[in-house]
Amino acid sequence: TFDAAAPAAIAPHRTVVADVCGRVAAAYPRLGYCQGLDYVVAFALRAACLDADVATRLVAALFDDLGDDLAGLFEPGLPALKRRCRELKLLLDARCPRVAAQLKRYNLHVDLFAAAWFQTLFVYVDVLAIDVLDRAWTVLFLERSFKIFHRLALALFVTLERDLDACRAPHEALEVLSRLTSAEAHERRRKLRQKAATAQASSPRRPPPVLLPPPPPPGGAGGHQQHSGPPRGPR
Repeated sequence: TFDAAAPAAIAPHRTVVADVCGRVAAAYPRLGYCQGLDYVVAFALRAACLDADVATRLVAALFDDLGDDLAGLFEPGLPALKRRCRELKLLLDARCPRVAAQLKRYNLHVDLFAAAWFQTLFVYVDVLAIDVLDRAWTVLFLERSFKIFHRLALALFVTLERDLDACRAPHEALEVLSRLTSAEAHERRRKLRQKAATAQASSPRRPPPVLLPPPPPPGGAGGHQQHSGPPRGPR
């Protein structure tokens, strides 16, 4: 399933991705459904500077640290994936009731789009900048919990709340949600970053502030009057 939606820097290295996926599958025979794992491996390869051995150890550390929380995304029956989607639905009901109401109105289930988010650890979500994914994965390693991905999912839904409110048909809502994982989303992100860099480079720089020396205290040191006339000579 590895295609143009994966990180562009990894796309020419599909054979390395396949090699690491094979190593992971051999090390964890309980995995029975590996669609989406290639995105995880690709992002690990990017973090490992295309070193297959380092990327394999990185993915293995994820499986060892998270245990069933991660392995269950790829095991037969996908138990952890179903659990994550149920948790997200409950969180939407509690934190984003307007979005939840819109999805319910058009009979759109969360797992229609969130399954790909969780199975790829959000690498599949093109609108997320690489530095955001870097921080999310760092938090994942530190907390050893999927809470960071639930937070990301809620944040994404909050950004789409107004657009979903404006929808009048199921296909319109699906079109809004598809913006998160489309090729156009990656291109828009690239153009926005280029525009921001150009604006920063062309903005005029302000001159440094001129610091004036503080005024002398009234009366001089000790509060006594100082004579402003010429100094008196010796008598």
